[in-house]
Amino acid sequence: VGEIEDEHDDLPEELITPIGDGMWDCDARAELEDVAEQIDPRLAEVEESVDTLGGLTFILAEQIPPVGTVVEHPSGWKIEVTAADKTRVKRLRLHKPVASEDA
Repeated sequence: VGEIEDEHDDLPEELITPIGDGMWDCDARAELEDVAEQIDPRLAEVEESVDTLGGLTFILAEQIPPVGTVVEHPSGWKIEVTAADKTRVKRLRLHKPVASEDA
């Protein structure tokens, strides 16, 4: 019996890429579990049943957001849509939360 493959086996390795200055370029197919592990565990803390960063963005925007849309995660992270079509989000840029004055 050979290896069992699934749709995630063909994905490129670099779904999450740090681009400096507290920002990350991400494929919308990036698993929230991986985002939590590599960036911030709070990004995976959602009540809805979603597995990917694109799914999270859809839930937060309450629609398929067009390119240029920025949604804010409850943790303060901003998620900017950098590539999308009419049916799905393709690429995203995560912006680190800005530290508040009264922290």
